[in-house]
Order: sequence, then structure tokens, then C-alpha cells
Amino acid sequence: MEIKVKQTREDPSWSFEVIVKENEAQTQHLVSMSKDFYKSLNTEKKPWEVIQETFLFLLDHEPKEAILSEFDITLVSHYFPKFKKVLIKKLNTN
Repeated sequence: MEIKVKQTREDPSWSFEVIVKENEAQTQHLVSMSKDFYKSLNTEKKPWEVIQETFLFLLDHEPKEAILSEFDITLVSHYFPKFKKVLIKKLNTN
């Protein structure tokens, strides 16, 4: 499985294009993340690394085809309440 993250916008919030490729099949996603959310993570990781960790989390819980094609990162906690806590832990241990 390969995850490619490309930043497409920085202001007023970040936007990323994410491609998840598995064998010959791939999915494409547009993800946004506010600066406030990023600051709340209290991490030194780059914003694109946060998105990559988010997709690793999502792929542990569902197939790539089930991931929404466009979403804000805060929406993940709506479906997976422990997401932010797990994300912060991952970002600060890698």
C-alpha cells in the first residue's frame, strides 16, 4: 500500500490531495486541516505527515474505498471517537 500526500493550499487552512494506491487500484481524496487543529496536536511533525498518519489510521479501520473522497480532518473523530488521541500518540512516538 502506498500513500502519496501533496499539499495544494496553505491559507487560510491546509488542503491536501491524497492518493492511496494498492496494486493497480487507487483512490483519490481531498483533505483539509485548519491551523487551529494542527496546533492542537502539539507536534513537530509537518502538516503533510499528520495527513499521512491520518490515512494510516483510517486504513487500519476500513478499506481505502470506504474513505470519503473529500473531508476535513476533524470529521474523522465523528466516525472514530478515539482518533485524535491515537493520532497525537502516533505523532509523538514516531
